Amino acid sequence: MSNTLLQMSESATVPTVSIGLPVYNGENYVQEAIDSILGQSYSDFELIICDNASTDKTAEICEQAAEKDSRVRYVRNEKNMGATWNFNRTFELSQGEYFRWAGHDDRIDPTFIEKCLAALQEREKDGYVCCWPNTEVIDGEGNISRKYIEPELRLESDVVSERFHDGTYVMHSSFQFHGIIRSDVLARTCKLGQWISSDYTMIGQLGLLGKIYQHPEYLFKRREHINNGYHSCQQDYYQYAKFWVAIEKKDSVLFPYWRMAYEAAKGVFKAPIPVSERLKCLWYVVTCRNRHRGRSQYLWDLLYGMREYARKLFSSEAKS
Repeated sequence: MSNTLLQMSESATVPTVSIGLPVYNGENYVQEAIDSILGQSYSDFELIICDNASTDKTAEICEQAAEKDSRVRYVRNEKNMGATWNFNRTFELSQGEYFRWAGHDDRIDPTFIEKCLAALQEREKDGYVCCWPNTEVIDGEGNISRKYIEPELRLESDVVSERFHDGTYVMHSSFQFHGIIRSDVLARTCKLGQWISSDYTMIGQLGLLGKIYQHPEYLFKRREHINNGYHSCQQDYYQYAKFWVAIEKKDSVLFPYWRMAYEAAKGVFKAPIPVSERLKCLWYVVTCRNRHRGRSQYLWDLLYGMREYARKLFSSEAKS
């Protein structure tokens, strides 16, 4: 498909693609991320940057980008609303027929949008709703450290339950989250939820609604560094779970595994799929192992909850 067919006139008021870039204190890498987006061969897009009340030079960098390029919209929150809220805010502000989430510390190759959008549009008639490319992992300095090898995933299967199972329960990169997605379909999912691994939940829900195509070229560069969310939480699973909840719930006792199962089941009930496939998907929700702790996951949640309640109880008694 030619660029002429793909691209709308730059004078059009509504862009074909919206890119949401949520950021908080991202001065180290956000300029690279912005440059890689604005340097795309495909130009009919808008870039929505939502700054979660950064305290470093992020605001200055993003304001300059908005001044130089009319495709950039910079929005600054008055206070930090939490990572999940900020991610979803970029989607709420978007106008495009297609949407993509960008990480403030990641990069994309110059033909990312052009090639992924073309591949998705060519396959939409066959029920495809998302296209994501292969991934190269880069370090803090931007050097390529390895190519990410995905497991075999049945995300293009004609069987809904197979797509749901592999998107939700097979351990993979979850980088489909950073692909080109049909906005009308994304709006019907949980988007990024306020529970850990909600990206898996969302990908599974995309699979309930359509097929997901993996572009064979390496067009996405994922940065791994010590300030990534999981590393910044000392690789503690429950601390990382709190990283994604609303600010006002940071001190709440969480049951992330139970929440993951609940949200997955809710998506299955809402999806317009045959009863037989719905039952298969619900069976997977009940029986499949979570990738972190297997079938003991629900017990871990209960033990963690009891410990946290006891800690809060003794802490309040000590203060009184």
